[in-house]
Amino acid sequence: MNEVLIKAYKYRIYPNGEQSVFIEKHFGCARFTYNWALALQQKYYDEHKKSLSRKDIQDQLVALKKQEQFSWLNEVNSQSLLSGLLHIYTAFENFFKGRAKFPKFKSKKIPQRSYQCPNIAMLILRKVY
Repeated sequence: MNEVLIKAYKYRIYPNGEQSVFIEKHFGCARFTYNWALALQQKYYDEHKKSLSRKDIQDQLVALKKQEQFSWLNEVNSQSLLSGLLHIYTAFENFFKGRAKFPKFKSKKIPQRSYQCPNIAMLILRKVY
């Protein structure tokens, strides 16, 4: 019997002021990409009666980042932007499989915030004796 044990660790962090600003930027940008992709998908469906593919949305996000008015998206890690897209893809998948309602826009006021940077997994902790 081959069993794989997967462990997860959850840590509470206490960021300083500069780190808090950095994290908040990532939260905001991930929320922006989620809302932007949801609006884009709704508009495209209304006009063409079909959905955009993941690649089409990601290509449009790259083009959006190149526009001067959205240059602030370049201040954060690109993978945190893609995490916003991943959340909307999952939301649509759950909707189409009947597991959830149609996705709603995310608000700044709702405290549930998250983003992922899957290829950046480095956290340096001091050893505690």
